[in-house]
Amino acid sequence: MSRRAYRFPTRPVQVRPPKPVIREFNDRGWRWLFGDVSLVIWFLHTVAHDIATRLDAARADPVERSFLPPDLRKAESDVIWRIPYRIGDPEEGRFLWIIVLLEQQTLPDREMSLRLLIYMTRLWERERAAFDQAAVLPEDRHYTPILPVVFYTGTEVWKFSPRLLELMDCPEEVAPCIPQWETLYLPLREAADNQLAAAGPLAPVLRVMQQDGRRGEGFQETLAAGLAELNEMPPEMVLQWLRLVHFLRMVSHHRRGARERPALDEMIVQAAERSKFRRTATRELAMTERTYAEVLRDEGKAEGKAEGKAEGKAEGKAEGLMEGTAAEARSFLEELLQARFGPLPGGVRARIEHETRESCRELGRRLLGARSLADLFPL
Repeated sequence: MSRRAYRFPTRPVQVRPPKPVIREFNDRGWRWLFGDVSLVIWFLHTVAHDIATRLDAARADPVERSFLPPDLRKAESDVIWRIPYRIGDPEEGRFLWIIVLLEQQTLPDREMSLRLLIYMTRLWERERAAFDQAAVLPEDRHYTPILPVVFYTGTEVWKFSPRLLELMDCPEEVAPCIPQWETLYLPLREAADNQLAAAGPLAPVLRVMQQDGRRGEGFQETLAAGLAELNEMPPEMVLQWLRLVHFLRMVSHHRRGARERPALDEMIVQAAERSKFRRTATRELAMTERTYAEVLRDEGKAEGKAEGKAEGKAEGKAEGLMEGTAAEARSFLEELLQARFGPLPGGVRARIEHETRESCRELGRRLLGARSLADLFPL
């Protein structure tokens, strides 16, 4: 592989966040956040600091996912970036490319090692096809190293192991022949604060998400502290700041209860308007207000919002669960449950993620006579 001098920049690449409201936030929120490679590299400091310090955000390229088979493309939480990695003496400016495969999980997956292996082989297969098309000689082919990372944000205990052997009944003498690799792993709920602090400007958001799904004032206090910490970001990181604030606002909209949401939204907007980035914030938040209004209006139509008694409203929303995709039905069901019972326990959210569109509709109808979550989700 030919190498040429290259000096790594000190300033982060500027990636303007796309339209900030994500209708299927629970499935796609983290992937949207990590659409800025600077945030991916900040995250990697929590699990591989020495590697992260050698990565260059300015020349990174996102890897599109069309080469994956349909069953893997349905997973909305994977992030794939091709990033230059500095080697040798920094003054020499030498580098090679690596691929960062970041997989975000909300539920334990016993077959994670197999899924990672399929991802990695698909990426290398695509490189081989490119070499074939370009008629590159076998001795001149250099495949790209892949760094697999698993980011677990769920509440259920996951005794994570990347070993493919655990899926097999394998004789001891055969075990050395089974592929093995090291997977970097961060369980967010169990991570210590000093580990999260290594993520720099991303750390406040990770701390807020540690509190996701928990009741009480702890979430608001963590959010307020995180917003204050984000305001300490240097001025040249304005677009990274904007993406992080948008993400926190979407968390309050999609992940918190209806009674809690207005106060959280007001807290975020006021903090943004008081920040050093307020000129950007005022313009961007005004655009977001219009977008949120559109979403709320669309949700009202989809849910069949009716005037009259609360039961009538709930029934109209339940009928709306049949519209759209299964992911949208799960999102609508979660909104209904939060409006009735407040913030949902992590176990209930995990069970909702496995519901089909039809089962969401049935649960929405049963909600009319339910006195507690246990009536809908018995142990």
